[in-house]
Amino acid sequence: MIVTDREGLAGFKPLSDTQLTTVLLVEADPLLTDSIIQTVKQAYGNIDVVTAQTEAQCLAHIKDSEFDCVLLDLDLVSTNGAELVALIRNIRPGIPLVAMTSEAALAVGAIESGATGVFLKRDGMGGLSLLPYSVRDAVELARLRECLKNYTAIEEQLVQAQKMASIGELTAGVVHDFNNMLATIILASQMINMEIPEGSLLKRQAQSIQSSAERGAELASRLLSLARAGRSESTSVEPNSVIEDIISLLRPSIKDSVAVQLHLEPNTKYILADRDQLSLIILNLALQARDAMPDGGELSLSTENVSMTDRQRCQKLGIKTGDYVRISVSDTGGGIDKDSLGKVFEPSFTTEEATGGTSLRLFAVRRIVERHNGGIEVVSEPGKGTRFSVYIPSLPQSEQSESAETDLESLCGTERILVVDDKDGVRESVSQMLALWGYEVLNAEDGPSAIELYRQHKGNIDAVLMDLRMSGMDGIEAYERLKQIDDSVLVVLTSGYGNDKLVAKAAQQGVAGFIKKPYKMEQLLSLLRGLLDRKGPGNRPGAELFVNQPVTSAP
Repeated sequence: MIVTDREGLAGFKPLSDTQLTTVLLVEADPLLTDSIIQTVKQAYGNIDVVTAQTEAQCLAHIKDSEFDCVLLDLDLVSTNGAELVALIRNIRPGIPLVAMTSEAALAVGAIESGATGVFLKRDGMGGLSLLPYSVRDAVELARLRECLKNYTAIEEQLVQAQKMASIGELTAGVVHDFNNMLATIILASQMINMEIPEGSLLKRQAQSIQSSAERGAELASRLLSLARAGRSESTSVEPNSVIEDIISLLRPSIKDSVAVQLHLEPNTKYILADRDQLSLIILNLALQARDAMPDGGELSLSTENVSMTDRQRCQKLGIKTGDYVRISVSDTGGGIDKDSLGKVFEPSFTTEEATGGTSLRLFAVRRIVERHNGGIEVVSEPGKGTRFSVYIPSLPQSEQSESAETDLESLCGTERILVVDDKDGVRESVSQMLALWGYEVLNAEDGPSAIELYRQHKGNIDAVLMDLRMSGMDGIEAYERLKQIDDSVLVVLTSGYGNDKLVAKAAQQGVAGFIKKPYKMEQLLSLLRGLLDRKGPGNRPGAELFVNQPVTSAP
């Protein structure tokens, strides 16, 4: 903004939130220097004014110190004034800068090079009382530019989030179909294994088919977890397993020149967290570390149980004193310079030059950590590398999760089960497996068929195992129709999507249980047996299930 004439210093009022503490004045004339300092202090109070008489002194101050504003006399610099403005702007992109000159051409050049304000001198430095207006306008313009920059960064973040949501939905759909195929393979290979004698070649091949399908199921589950990472569902989580899952998923995208080291404490405590969002924290930090080492290096991930008792340090991290799990991700890349270190978590900060990463990665990490009542810190040394450490409260020992072994002999039954699935392979494999364990099985290929069968056999069907996402009538609608026939119907839903909004809705409406495809034979049998006996199911590792138990009133 160019100031040429106003009412004088007597009428000047700085904006209430325009705070100046330190100003850099670049001026070679001692008399003008004294006059400018007196004018600025009269307008803004007893502020510090640092002076520079040459371009070299100016650039040295800009590099070494922080200033609220720069006052630069273009008429007294030996080089092109616009070039000096550009150099200052390159070192301190957001600093307010007022170019003082008596030539309109220089004023225009300064603005084009990045000056946020121009003061046109009259008769040497006549009208000096108008300078504070230029300073005020320059500060406000710089502030508006920063606000616009933040707005643009947030807008980019929203666009990116929308893209990721679309990719997530696409991924979830592909994984759902993939899981249906894997469900057939896993159940069929398990039944084949049961029929083949130990030690035979066919036995080993059947076991190989089963193990390969289970590894595919694990990979699909990790992809689905990342696709669902925007949803919050806190459970007891063991951090080491999450780190191992993410690294196995990430390894193909890591160059051979980057060595991955895991230092995971064997007895790491459990934490209350959303597993998917914890996965996103680790993935983003690991990607950040990878991208910081384009020429190779070492990417290290570690876990440690820590007790945070230093109140001052906890306050700095934004956490309470107590027991935490510390998850650290470090690299041996170029490091982050001191000026950038305090800005890496800002949404508008571009980290590509400083750390090799993307601008919104660390901002997202910090937001997720804070939602888990945790804190994050970064330590870096230029030329040696960077370490990010995440602190998340650990759970008491009594709340640690433990897996229970399943007694396979106790899973047999004679009850009648209605199996409903629009995928022929899945329906046939499940029905054959249930029959093998003694159950009587009825089949339905869709919701309407299931309703008709249930109506025909009302009172003689003990449980319904039904796919959640069938074409036409889905599992929720079919369940509601079955309840109209029999309000006490016991329904277990299954889906390759895992726990989603439909599952939560089904739980609220009284569905007895849920199990995610693909599942192992013993997982499904354990869930059904537990429900039929009105007991909790055996919770095998890898099973994603819930059970709704009926609530009874005290006599």
